Amino acid sequence: MDTLLFNPFSYYWRVLREEQSACAKVHSLCIDAERQQREALNIAKFDKTLMLAYKRFSLFGMIYDHYFVTDGKWTIEFRGDEVAEAVVHVRSQHPEYYEVAQTFSNAEDVRHRMELVCGARAFSFCLRNCEHVARFIAEGKWFSAQSAVEGTMWSRCLAQLAGQHQLKLNKWPWELEPLPSCCLVKGLDGFLSYRRQDCHASHDPNLFTVLAVGSDMAETSRLIDILFGKSVSRTDNAQNVPLKLQVTLGLGEIGGRKRSVQVIQMIGSAEACLENAAILKSHMLEDVLNVDRVLVAIDAVPLTDGMCMLLRLLGICQNALNFTFVLSKTADITRSVADRLLVELHVQLGVDSTSDISTPSVSTCQRFTRCEYLKQEERPSRVLAIKHSLPEPRSSERVHLIVPGPGVNADAFRNQLLDATFLPCDGHFLSRDWRLRVDTTASTCQTQ
Repeated sequence: MDTLLFNPFSYYWRVLREEQSACAKVHSLCIDAERQQREALNIAKFDKTLMLAYKRFSLFGMIYDHYFVTDGKWTIEFRGDEVAEAVVHVRSQHPEYYEVAQTFSNAEDVRHRMELVCGARAFSFCLRNCEHVARFIAEGKWFSAQSAVEGTMWSRCLAQLAGQHQLKLNKWPWELEPLPSCCLVKGLDGFLSYRRQDCHASHDPNLFTVLAVGSDMAETSRLIDILFGKSVSRTDNAQNVPLKLQVTLGLGEIGGRKRSVQVIQMIGSAEACLENAAILKSHMLEDVLNVDRVLVAIDAVPLTDGMCMLLRLLGICQNALNFTFVLSKTADITRSVADRLLVELHVQLGVDSTSDISTPSVSTCQRFTRCEYLKQEERPSRVLAIKHSLPEPRSSERVHLIVPGPGVNADAFRNQLLDATFLPCDGHFLSRDWRLRVDTTASTCQTQ
């Protein structure tokens, strides 16, 4: 096995490189929609009793169990002649010489899970193998015992394949994560109309792009849900998920015209940035481009080291006016206190433009449809004008810290969030030539 490992012309070495590439990509099944529809036509042909079964093989000098679901006549499995050609398909061929792990009923939820994975192509020994798919169909879980850290495949081979992507092991592919859909506030419509969800951020400069990050995933998700007026964000315990992106696409009126909007949520613990800087950096270079606004959900000041590193990577020191902080878990505070908190944040992050920024407070149970400030020379006595039909705020008059407090009306908070987020801009503050700055910033943050 050692000679195969260092032979670049061997089959093992080719599979190794393919697996390393698969682990570095977005954790997605990459479903072939046409193949999915075609394979799903055969799902109704399975009998009432099904078996979670496996065949044992020797693979690269180790034991490998190939899992599938069968009724003895029809079989659904994740397989192909080559790893790159593997696809979840249904076939009418009796799988001879197999062991049965368990039997279960062919219920409606089982057939639904079959349909969900049909046509999946992105096979990965570490993240999306035949056992993952078969157990998902049988049990509704995304789990592979042999590719887990304590499994046989991991100890022999997969540790060097997954490497820094170990956090993704036995986590849901983005297509299978549950997505609730409900109205958040009765009678309160969303600003953005929901279109669809994806795991790939678009680099289309015509899109208005909002990036949402935070130390509290639940609070970050709540901000996104407010924008759409319903629950669209999939969340998990931030300590138990890898750094990844969730993209929600919508349509909204920005600057007096309808524009397509993508809201990107960075999911995962901010503290994991320190331990997984390479994963974070790959997201920065490949996905977080052409950003118009950054929403930052925080629960305390000062910020943690991980959050500071993330915000510096995103360029807050160079583009502070494009960032809006939302401070949760605090009581109602005055504007002057909020201004001091914002100054503390910017001092901690190394931002120099604090003199041009002020933070209005939100009064309880009042509706704000627009923000209007007094003249430059009257700062810091700027106030919110409670008016309707005011013009869009100018780019230099943005709200940079929102402190809603526990008693703030949901409608008022929503409108202030919109005024702080969806504003006309002269251009995106992250672009492709920003890649060069990421390299130097990342190395600087790691040495601090």
